[in-house]
Amino acid sequence: MPNLCDSMGMGLNPSMDNFKINKLLGKGRYGEVYECTYSNGQYAVKTIDVTNYFDHTEPREVSIMSCLQDANIVTFYQAWCENKKEENKFHGFGVHEPKYIYIHMEACARTLYDFLCGNNEGTIQDRWSLFERIVKGVRCIHATGIIHRDLKPWNIFLGPCGAVRIGDLGHGCWSKSYCDGRRGSPDCGTMLYSAPELRNGLLVTDKVDVYSLGVIYLEIFMPAAVSVNNRVDALIDLMERRYKPEWTAWSIDMEFLKDLTALNPCDRPSVGTILEYIAEHASDC
Repeated sequence: MPNLCDSMGMGLNPSMDNFKINKLLGKGRYGEVYECTYSNGQYAVKTIDVTNYFDHTEPREVSIMSCLQDANIVTFYQAWCENKKEENKFHGFGVHEPKYIYIHMEACARTLYDFLCGNNEGTIQDRWSLFERIVKGVRCIHATGIIHRDLKPWNIFLGPCGAVRIGDLGHGCWSKSYCDGRRGSPDCGTMLYSAPELRNGLLVTDKVDVYSLGVIYLEIFMPAAVSVNNRVDALIDLMERRYKPEWTAWSIDMEFLKDLTALNPCDRPSVGTILEYIAEHASDC
C-alpha cells in the first residue's frame, strides 16, 4: 500500500492503534469515514471492508488517490490493510477477523452540500469563483487520466478561506484502461448528477464528469432562498431536460448549461473550455 507520510515528516504508523477515533463522518456501501486524531492533528480515515467485496487486493480508490496531488483534491497520506478484531458473543475475540483497508487522508470540515443548504448568500462573482475552483480540481483529475464518475455536492469539501477539495474517488476509474470498468452501472454515480450514458450502462469518458459539473453549476447559482424540495425539483427538471425560463433570473446562462448537460457526450465542452468560459464571463460580473 502506498504512503506519503515519510516524505511529509509525519512518520509511518500504519495501524488504527495509533489513531484516536473522534466521530463518524459518513457511511457508505463498503465502509465508513471517521474523524481521527493522529500525531496531534485531525485527519479523516476511511475504512473499506475487503472481506466480502474485494479480492483482497488494493482497491482502485487507493491507487487513484495516491496519484492525485493538487490544491483542489483531498490530500492522501497513506493506506494499509489490517484485520479488524471483532468479538463473537459465543467464542470471544479473534474468531472472526474481517479484513479492512484504511485510507488516511485530509479531514475537511464541511461539504459543498452543507454550504448550499446553509447561508449561500455570496455574490455572483463568489459563485463563479467557487465553481472555477471545482472545475480546476476536475481538470487535475482528468489530466491524471482519471474519471471521477460521482461528482456531487457531498463529495466536494470546503476548507478555510474558500478552499475546495474534491474527494471520495471510490467510483473513479482510469480513463484509458479498457479493462477498468469504464461502462456505467447503477452502482456508479448518483442519479440526479449522473450523465445519461452512465445511468444507462454505456461506455463512458471524462465527459460524464462535465455533465455532473453542469448540475453543480445550476445548484451553485440557485438563490439561498430556494428550499431543499425546490432544489430537488429543479435537478429533476434538469435531468428530464425541462429547462425552466426562471433559471435565467438566477444568473444562469441557459446555453452554457445546455452545453454542459448535452445528451451527446461529444457535445459537452472539455474542462479547459469551461475554464476559458468562466474567465471570460466571471469578469463581467
